[in-house]
Amino acid sequence: MLKFFLDSSFIVELLKGNKIAKEINSLLIESEEILLFYNHIVLSEVIYQLHFKRNLRLSLIEEILNEFILLDLNQATKDLALRYMKKYNLKPNDAFILATCKHYSVPNLISLDSDFQVACKKEEIVLINSAEELKRILSLT
Repeated sequence: MLKFFLDSSFIVELLKGNKIAKEINSLLIESEEILLFYNHIVLSEVIYQLHFKRNLRLSLIEEILNEFILLDLNQATKDLALRYMKKYNLKPNDAFILATCKHYSVPNLISLDSDFQVACKKEEIVLINSAEELKRILSLT
């Protein structure tokens, strides 16, 4: 099973109709043997962006997120996040997302946020920000 962490930028842009996000999503839908994850940071950001800023119904957001696996934040993710904030100058939410990937051994991060570029490379997390990159990862299995 291939594991992918979904960043809020991907989910929000997908629901806004972003072409790149839609292309990535199409590949995910076609793929078998994949697991999709998110955490409480992503939950909070998605609700804020889609419900409070765009008036999307909470029940619809919940229905969408229920398709994915929620990973808990804990002491280990907090410790990693603090380290990543210092080491890579990441914003707190981005650091918690990267820490969640690392702690739970999720090797792929789907995000349209370029802030992850350096940190993902150094932490050996594959940053997927295009359909081409996702195709490359899927072809390795």
